Amino acid sequence: MGNAYERVEYDPFHNSALPKGVLGATMPKLITGRLRDAASGMITGISFDMGGETLTAYYAAQFCAAVDKQRYCRLFGIDIQPWEWSCVGISLKVHMDRGPASSAIAEDTIIFNENIELAPSGKGQAKAIVESSHPRSLKQNEGPSYLQSDLSIFQMCKQEILRVLKDNESFDVSERIPAEWMDSVDRATPLCLFNEF
Repeated sequence: MGNAYERVEYDPFHNSALPKGVLGATMPKLITGRLRDAASGMITGISFDMGGETLTAYYAAQFCAAVDKQRYCRLFGIDIQPWEWSCVGISLKVHMDRGPASSAIAEDTIIFNENIELAPSGKGQAKAIVESSHPRSLKQNEGPSYLQSDLSIFQMCKQEILRVLKDNESFDVSERIPAEWMDSVDRATPLCLFNEF
């Protein structure tokens, strides 16, 4: 099982709707990256990018994980209490897929981080902890199409941060709670288990 901050998984996902630009034009897809603690299930960091996964988005998620979340949320106009997203710090190990971010890290030896673990090729569930927390959408058998959101990029980022706060309070992590902790953990949520760690 491990301890809090010992290992996190990083994985970006595409939002289903396309954001609206300033003049109403359709913008490229918003990519949301999440860092999720393997021991508690807590989402410790989030990042945003446009169009595709990048190394910059990975660093932005690490920045989010490292800073006080009250201040981070305030950048997006969200006021939270310290207990609502209580984690501050960077994990010892990061497990990520073999996407553009990992390629950029490997190519640049100056910033290469030996604590990064890459998912094996062809193993779709190698990062099951973070992949299982992505929002799901129904598949349609119709031709290609896209959803146009009424939200701007900034509003969609704010919406994703609010989703993280909700997920940290609502995901069921009862299978992660050690038997001897069952009486001391209030609710089987990532937030409560992380605080217990």
